[in-house]
Amino acid sequence: MNINNVLEKFRKAMSDKYIGSLLGKANTMQFKKFLLKNLLIIVEMILMILSFISLTQRRFLQIDFDRFSNHKRNLYDLNFNRLDYDLCYTGGTYNLPSKELLENMKNIAFKLSQDFDYVRVDLYLVNNKIYFGEMTFTPGSGFEKFTPSMADNFYGELWVQK
Repeated sequence: MNINNVLEKFRKAMSDKYIGSLLGKANTMQFKKFLLKNLLIIVEMILMILSFISLTQRRFLQIDFDRFSNHKRNLYDLNFNRLDYDLCYTGGTYNLPSKELLENMKNIAFKLSQDFDYVRVDLYLVNNKIYFGEMTFTPGSGFEKFTPSMADNFYGELWVQK
């Protein structure tokens, strides 16, 4: 990863106007932009994002990596077994962190998501420390598709709104 490319992406992100309404994310249009003081943490954090998605207690783990070069996304079940489908991005080879760290992250995500019928909880792992990112109620503005499409149907049918 080239640090100058990362810095340029941050500069651009801080100066761009957010076009959430054009992407169907009107609920996130008003927010204040900021950067963490320790850029090194940011650079490490963007390498791996672990997200737990809750669909009425049916959950799966999503790991995004190589986001700024050749974005890949792997999906796992709750026992950390790789699932045989993709969500928007093709998966790749990835060495999971220790089972203990994954279990801790899973427990945090479960607690945060328990009051919602659908939410994505983003947690970051940096130097074996867990950081909270955000809770997303409209990931990908609802446009990201599973491949094969039968997985799209499977998860869509699980959502029982409260």
